[in-house]
Amino acid sequence: MKNLLTSKLFLLFLMCIANLLFMHYYIISTCNIEDGIDITSYYDNFCGVIIDVFFLLLLFLLITWGKIRKSLLFCFATTEAWAFCNILYSRFFFRYISFSAVGQANNLFDWFMVECMIDGIRLSDIYFLLIPILFYLVYRKCPSTVYFNVHTAYKACLVFFSLITINLLFHLLYCICYPNLRYLSYYSYRLYFTHIDTSRNMGRPNWTNYHRGSFRTLVSDMADNLHGDIELSVEQKRIIEKSINNSLLRTTGQHVNSEINNIIFILVESYTAFTTDMTIEGKEVTPFLNTLSRDSTVYYNMNMKSNITIGQSSDGQFIYMTGLLPLRSIITVSRAKEKTLPALPKVIKQVFPNMETRMIIPTLPSLWEQDAMCHAYGFDHLYSSNDFEGKHERNLNDEQLFTLAQQLDSKSTSPFFSYILTMSMHGPYNSVIDNSFIIHEKTYCKELNNFLNVCHYTDKQIEKYITHLKEHGLYDNSLIIIAPDHQVPENTVDIEQYGFTRELPLFIINGNINKEESWNGSCNQLDVYTTILDLLNINNRWKGLGNSLLTNSYQNSISNDTWDISEWILMSNYFGKTTEVVDSVN
Repeated sequence: MKNLLTSKLFLLFLMCIANLLFMHYYIISTCNIEDGIDITSYYDNFCGVIIDVFFLLLLFLLITWGKIRKSLLFCFATTEAWAFCNILYSRFFFRYISFSAVGQANNLFDWFMVECMIDGIRLSDIYFLLIPILFYLVYRKCPSTVYFNVHTAYKACLVFFSLITINLLFHLLYCICYPNLRYLSYYSYRLYFTHIDTSRNMGRPNWTNYHRGSFRTLVSDMADNLHGDIELSVEQKRIIEKSINNSLLRTTGQHVNSEINNIIFILVESYTAFTTDMTIEGKEVTPFLNTLSRDSTVYYNMNMKSNITIGQSSDGQFIYMTGLLPLRSIITVSRAKEKTLPALPKVIKQVFPNMETRMIIPTLPSLWEQDAMCHAYGFDHLYSSNDFEGKHERNLNDEQLFTLAQQLDSKSTSPFFSYILTMSMHGPYNSVIDNSFIIHEKTYCKELNNFLNVCHYTDKQIEKYITHLKEHGLYDNSLIIIAPDHQVPENTVDIEQYGFTRELPLFIINGNINKEESWNGSCNQLDVYTTILDLLNINNRWKGLGNSLLTNSYQNSISNDTWDISEWILMSNYFGKTTEVVDSVN
């Protein structure tokens, strides 16, 4: 009878382990794991899961005063909830949940995020319905009077430390087998002790989480957060300075006309370049933007690569506003909101002190730290759905958003920099917005047809806004940039099956750009900040980490060094300690 009881309790324990193993192998099979795995990786993962369940069970044993049955119930519920949340989160952000993401959990209660999560449910999630049934069938046959005793604790600890010892020996054997790896620092490296100093784990969050497990990863993230700004080494500072001072590919002779007074940046949600010149059933998907792409006076590049990471839309904003890349394992705005940033509004106002700067968003100010980031970027004003006077839902659609922008433009009595964030093209694409553009393309899935429908809708709203600028004498004296925050997400529409790619479009209107001398090949979101400063002839020492698109000599700006430099700058609050970098000379 005692052996049967032990077997049942052990089976309950194994189901807790199964939850986390299901989570890990689902995520690494559906998301990008940044580096290769070797034979020790699988055992690392298994040990990481054992550590997670061991410490969870220990916690609940303390809480329940040693009641094993109840502790296993709490442990199972926690591991299942954690696994489900991580899998659902990975479908939108392609990452495990990080400590910084936990701090943004309040955003998940916004109505459109709830809609996205519901849309993210998959058939494989039936696991989370079946495993609790199996757990209950075993659980109800275990008596509630069983307590954790010294003998059981001894055996559990013996098994636990044996597993860890085997893991350490695995890595030691790996190092011994390769003569060039037989040194202590590499052994430490393989055991994941090295963290921020080399950006090893910052740059490989999925790889690190798979090897370490959730407990050690979250503890490490919390320690980093409590530690605050990192101290840069002399070598790191030298590398940063060398990159900042290298302006060869960041400045050209192409600049806007002197008549330009205003800057308007339209950040379009999920806009992807394959829709350009696309015709469905004899109708253009984006007729107005198509016209701009063919206009000889408009700079158009349809080969821009997305550089976002875990933060999605907020990352796109961050890249364009700062000329930095986002953090790879931390939601960038959770750190950046407290940093000194050389953002466009600040830099522009140093040269044009009378320019009013404003940010116009379709959501509430608190969503994804927009209010805090607006302040960090240096905008004078933030306008949100709270400032729209007409009838509307919690978030503004693009028609309402551009109406608000038109009202603010008309009231402006001085030059302005207006940063407008659209939202209607945000997924999920499960409904039609524009009834005048119904698509019945049978070769496309429903989500793609609906995505093209909302593209047509947003195209019309941009056209209305540009027409308003022309009618009110604001078009010709405004530098207008139209760019997406990121591509249409992989989890919402599989466009590759139809032969489409996820490159991004970039429009620059009234830039006085010689297209023959400019770059129209593959480029990066990172290059937009640098290109804007180049156009405005702002001779800031900080020109971003991108390269200007206003020359045929353009070179790819993204490398491992660029990612590391961005991370070092942001994690150390570099600009808060070296303010001379953002001093401007016109």
